This record gives sequence, C-alpha cells and structure tokens, in this order.
Amino acid sequence: MQNCTADMSYLASPELLSQVFQAISFLESFFPFAFGAYCIIYKTPGNLKQVKNLLLNLHIWCMLSDFMICCLGRPYAYLPSFAGFGLGLIDAPGILFYIGCCCIAAHGVSIMAIYENRYFILFAQTSSWKKYRKLFLPIVAIAVPVCLLPSYLNIPEQESARAEVFQEHPCLKLVETGGRQLFVFTTNSLTSLLTTVPCSFLIAAILAFFVLTCYKTWKRTSTSYLSKTTMKIQKSFLKAITAQFLFLGTMMFMPLFVTLCLSFSNYHNQIINNLMALTFSTFGVGSTIIMILVYKPYREYVFELISCNRSKSASAVQQDRISHVVSTER
Repeated sequence: MQNCTADMSYLASPELLSQVFQAISFLESFFPFAFGAYCIIYKTPGNLKQVKNLLLNLHIWCMLSDFMICCLGRPYAYLPSFAGFGLGLIDAPGILFYIGCCCIAAHGVSIMAIYENRYFILFAQTSSWKKYRKLFLPIVAIAVPVCLLPSYLNIPEQESARAEVFQEHPCLKLVETGGRQLFVFTTNSLTSLLTTVPCSFLIAAILAFFVLTCYKTWKRTSTSYLSKTTMKIQKSFLKAITAQFLFLGTMMFMPLFVTLCLSFSNYHNQIINNLMALTFSTFGVGSTIIMILVYKPYREYVFELISCNRSKSASAVQQDRISHVVSTER
C-alpha cells in the first residue's frame, strides 16, 4: 500500500471539473456549433460542394464528442491508475467510455474521408481506386467500433478492481463525488494499449491520403485539365483542413500522451489530471473555431457580419447626433 496525501485544493477537486464542464457545455451549445453548421451548409462555395457533407460530418462528430465529455460523462480521472469517477448526467462510465472512444475515432475516419475525397475527385476518378473506395470507407467505418470492442469487453469486475485500486491508492476514498462509485478501466496498463491499435491504423490511413493528395496537388501531376483558379482553391482548402487536423490531433493526443506518461511512471498529480481532462474537452469547440477562422469563405462571412454591425452602429450614432442637433436648433 502506498502512503498518499489527498490534494484538497480547488484546482484538484471534482467540483472544478464539474463546474467548468457545465460552463463549456452551456457555451458551446448555443453559438460555436450552430454557427459552424450554418457556415458549412450555406457558405461552402459551389466548387467544394462534394466535400460539404464530409465537413458537416466532421463537425457533427466534434459536437457529439464534446457533448459526451462535457455533459454526459464529465470524467474525473485518477492517474496513474486507469480509474476515475463519472460526474456527468449519466452514471454509466463503462459504456460512456466506449462510446466516447468511438466518437473520437470517428474524427479520424471523418478526416481521412475528406482527404480521400479530395484525392479521388482531383486525381483518381479514372483509376482502379474508383472501385475499391466503395468498400474501403464502409469497412473502415465499421472496423473502428469493432476494434475498440475488446477494450470494453476486457473491463474488469468492478468490486475486486476497486479493492485493488483502493489498496494501492487509499486517498481515493477521500474524494467527494456525490455518491458516484469509482470506475476502473483496467488494472493492467498493457490492456490500455489495445485502444491504440485502431488509432494507429487510422493515423496511417490519414497520413497516406494526406501525402498523396498534397504531393499531387502541389506537383500538379496529371492535372492539366484543372485551371489555375481551381488548383488555388484546392490548395487553400487543403491548407485549411490540415490546420484543423493538426489542431484536433494536438488537443487529443497531447492529453493522451501525458496520461500514458503519468501511468507508466506511476506519478500522481491531480491538478495535471484535471488540466488534461479540460484540455481534452475543448478540442471540439476549438476545432469549430479553427474551422471558421482558416476556411476563407467562413472567415469572410464572419468579417462581413462584424463590418455590417459596425456600420449599423456608426449609422445609429450618426443619426442620434443629427437628431440631437435638430432638436437643439428648435
């Protein structure tokens, strides 16, 4: 048994996580996701109409992931043990963990589908890939939840797992969670690596289509039928989706990397745990903001709204001044 001192500070408390998760879920429910969906549906230019549904699909998965984390789940992780408390609206951490992993993996599938779509539309419409892609994308979409299923099925019996974790970390008994019981994902750290296998295949597929599409776009191989204007638009779009992909990857994999480091080094710092959970919970709304800023049509629409509001405000002020002068002269 390890001797441990519970960190009773507010930054390490479940209350902090619960309150911040509530604030995030409230704020993102109204503006970012609704406005992002509006931009995709109504402001995506016609020459990118083939990819509009894929962008909307990625946006929906971002929304669902944030909803799972900030509203339904609200995980209070306790590392280095692969355990924690669910503080959300639904007290079913096992199934929520599995669904959450599937939602996160769906981001990878969505991004891969966007790169694959660009590669096919621009370079492979007359190649043999036209036949294979009809099977490739559905197989990948089905394989993700199936590959993650062993991790869910290997969740240990909770009573004995809790006893083992409490023996190793007795200060967990001091955590106030409103009656929620500790959920133990695994007592064997190697089991957690099962979830990285499908992620590795997804990353490999994303990188493959990314390299192919970018290489052919910049080299303009076999693209003599594409005008310079079209190529410029496609390059701009690829830069934008890559920026969004890099942001998503950073915000998702940085907390996961820190989690693995803490677990395998057997180091506990609840403030770091909370910070990683909060960082992980903002990748959806952050991705939406990045999307609005980096996609030129959406960014121009935002600037147009801002300039219109400023013009209306200036006109209203000028009208008030004129009315004031007229009333004074009378």
